[in-house]
Amino acid sequence: MEEKNHPATDRQRERFAERGQLAISRELNGAGAIVGACVGLALFGATAARTLATFLAGAIDGLPAPSLGGVGRRFLLAFGQAALPVLAGAALGAVGLGVIQTRGRTSGKATELDLSRLDPVARLQQMFASTEGLVSLASALVKVVLVIAVCGATLAQGLPPVLQRGHGSLKALGQDGGGLLVTLGWRAALTLLVLGGADWAVTWLRLERQMRMSNQEVRDDQKEDNGDPLIRAQRRRRQRELLRQRSLKDVERATAVLVNPSHFAVAILYRAQKMSAPKVVAKGTAFAAERIRALARRAGVPVVANPPLTRMLYRRVKVGREIPSDLYQAVAAVLAYVFRLRQGVL
Repeated sequence: MEEKNHPATDRQRERFAERGQLAISRELNGAGAIVGACVGLALFGATAARTLATFLAGAIDGLPAPSLGGVGRRFLLAFGQAALPVLAGAALGAVGLGVIQTRGRTSGKATELDLSRLDPVARLQQMFASTEGLVSLASALVKVVLVIAVCGATLAQGLPPVLQRGHGSLKALGQDGGGLLVTLGWRAALTLLVLGGADWAVTWLRLERQMRMSNQEVRDDQKEDNGDPLIRAQRRRRQRELLRQRSLKDVERATAVLVNPSHFAVAILYRAQKMSAPKVVAKGTAFAAERIRALARRAGVPVVANPPLTRMLYRRVKVGREIPSDLYQAVAAVLAYVFRLRQGVL
């Protein structure tokens, strides 16, 4: 089996992405959700607390004649208004970190409903049947323990002061509890960000190894991107042939054809009232030169033998381009000869 020692091409990465094989860390997504929730709570927590306090005050005032349906509707409305910023922040945070990890790539395969994923027996077999599954399980347990330890330490440090001030006003208790909740969220998010970053790096390295390619696979991808070399050569030949055919049609309207005397032929065109300088409209060697001479004679275009100038024009000027200024004098002498020839002076 050929060794895979080449990094993945763009086409290989697209194939993996289409199958849903992307470097994604669930811990990072969870951290993004917690960060978004904390931001929402920090920005709109006071408003949410006032909304809930207003509901509680109204519910207490209505205790002598409570209406269970009315209280339930008001509770759902108040809870929705209070929780919406937090939930929206959590969703935006998770989606944002997911987009950053995948660089905006999406896959239909990853979102397809696969009932086999819900089979606990298959999942357990997959988890314990391979070394990779056992390593993933151990890593997940370590992450859970670390997050629980951070949250436990935060609660052990911040909860006693809150409980000691619990005999104060409800407003003070809410502020202290909200502050502890935000602190707990930020520490949990930071822990998950660190763990998720490490998990993403490991996942990315593993995926890069899986995507590595052999020499033959790289050649196949290059063929798909650039086309088969034989087909490209045939396409270039057809393009040259089409260009030659178009240029040969321009021979009939040329002012003169310079030859050398049989190996090279260059057709030049000059219209004094329309052009600032003569230009080459066709050129060729061997068989193509013979065709140019034949077309020129048939169309009555003068054929002038000037080997040095013909070779210079052939090598230096592309079809459709004007001649360079250092050749003006030599070409002007040829054109003057052609004009005298047409006027019957020669």
